[in-house]
Amino acid sequence: MNIINELFERVFVITCEKSLYRLQDLLPTLNNNNIVYEVIVAPRERHFTACHTNFMMDQDVQNPLLASRGNSSLISANESVFLKCKYKNIKRFCIIEDDILFRPGYTDFLQKIQNQIPEDWNVLNLGWHCNTKDSNPDCLIKKITPEDINVGTHFMGYNNITEFMLEKFNCCDRAIDLFYRRMVYSKCNSYFSNERIFVQKSFRTYEKDRTCNYKVYPSVIDV
Repeated sequence: MNIINELFERVFVITCEKSLYRLQDLLPTLNNNNIVYEVIVAPRERHFTACHTNFMMDQDVQNPLLASRGNSSLISANESVFLKCKYKNIKRFCIIEDDILFRPGYTDFLQKIQNQIPEDWNVLNLGWHCNTKDSNPDCLIKKITPEDINVGTHFMGYNNITEFMLEKFNCCDRAIDLFYRRMVYSKCNSYFSNERIFVQKSFRTYEKDRTCNYKVYPSVIDV
């Protein structure tokens, strides 16, 4: 059994109709690593009304930008997973986004951290992002503090927090990163690791060091 399936009762992969092509890269990786997973496809974007068309990251947490239709679809996919886990009484699970890249050595990394994760954890962000601000870079697993700016939700673990998250999703109209920063991380036992293990493969035009669309972020792979 893969260590990811040991850490989590269930593994979910979320995607949407526009990005189904990304699964051509991801699913073989999961299959070759003997990871048992389930794919959840988000509703089409046309079912959502855009609150904001410009998906730039607003650094002012007091005035965050509203969610785009694409981000609303992403939030809906997450919510669908939580609804299923509530119905199936699944307590500990992870959600992986379709643009994730597993770096070599990820199993060694997970073996290192599994005994460092506190028993009372609720949210665990294991995805690396260039814009995450880490106030304690020397620790593998850190509790998220107000000084930390966590960006990205491409590898998220959850534990005994389903009802809480479903309640919060009811009032979520922000880009998902900002929603977590404002409504989730500080209100439960949230932890993260800023190791460059699980990274994104597609980057927005406004992020630095960007290559062509859906190309591996070079500074992540080379370091």
